[in-house]
Amino acid sequence: MTATELKNSIVKYKGGGYEGCYWEFNYAYFDADGVFHCIAASGRDGCETEEALQEYIRKADDGSIHNEYDVYALDDPEEVVRFGIDAPISHLIGVANALEGEPELTAVCSVCGNTVNARGCEGDGIQGIGGMAMQFNEIICADCHSKGSCSYCGDYFGEEEIDGETGYCTGKKHDEQWCLEKYGEDEIEIIPGDGDPNPELLN
Repeated sequence: MTATELKNSIVKYKGGGYEGCYWEFNYAYFDADGVFHCIAASGRDGCETEEALQEYIRKADDGSIHNEYDVYALDDPEEVVRFGIDAPISHLIGVANALEGEPELTAVCSVCGNTVNARGCEGDGIQGIGGMAMQFNEIICADCHSKGSCSYCGDYFGEEEIDGETGYCTGKKHDEQWCLEKYGEDEIEIIPGDGDPNPELLN
């Protein structure tokens, strides 16, 4: 197979190692016209150009043990699902955001169970996978993330830990003071346009 044959397809490949990491997945996208787009290229074998990726694929097809790739043809709904299963959650979200929703990549929300556009989703539940590597074990859709985030501190706790009246986190699963107990009786004003909630207490 050659990269020039690909259309509306994602190529996932091992980008090679560097200090602290033996290898990591990299991604490229060929659009409906077969035009190459570099999404992520890192490590020794990161391919920033179509020519570099063509050479990488040639070596892999010739049996190189250092070159490994997979192709996901996005015109096939089953391939979209397969990519959502195969890709680590942070990578799935990153690729979906890079494609800006076209074509649409999907994921099953870990909270509501709905199949949603992976663009705009958030990862949660960080865990180690060996060495210094970390990854998410849950993916949360934008709606569930909004419902489960504290309207005061902005952190995500899950909807069951958010007070329905104030929108503050309650700390039901923790033995500490949380926003409802600390600030529940204060009036607050959320400054619009700020990246993180930055309330001003008004006494």
